[in-house]
Amino acid sequence: MSKGFEREEEFYELLRQARSDCPNFKASTLKAIITKTNPEFLEGLFEPRACSRKLRYIGPTWNKQVCLVDEDEFFKLGKIYKSIDFTGATYLIEGSEDRRIGSAYFEDCTSFKEIDD
Repeated sequence: MSKGFEREEEFYELLRQARSDCPNFKASTLKAIITKTNPEFLEGLFEPRACSRKLRYIGPTWNKQVCLVDEDEFFKLGKIYKSIDFTGATYLIEGSEDRRIGSAYFEDCTSFKEIDD
């Protein structure tokens, strides 16, 4: 579990449970339900918070063909980057402060001993 992002993880767990019964269930529907039942839960959810992590860029893993053809101009496969903040879904990365990028594009290497600052 990502310290400080427990509510985001809980939201994703609820979404996974709903999608196991109804694969087309939308996150926006879950947010609407939570708004009616527990609006405090949504306060600050997915807002950027300081988060310094070492992240290895693994690219769009859901489509390996894209990964081989459309490499990003800034992000290079296998290279380590440092995050500035995290929303529970997207990172802001040092050197690429003009855009956010989804956490699915990275492997968190923060605790790996072989990675140096």
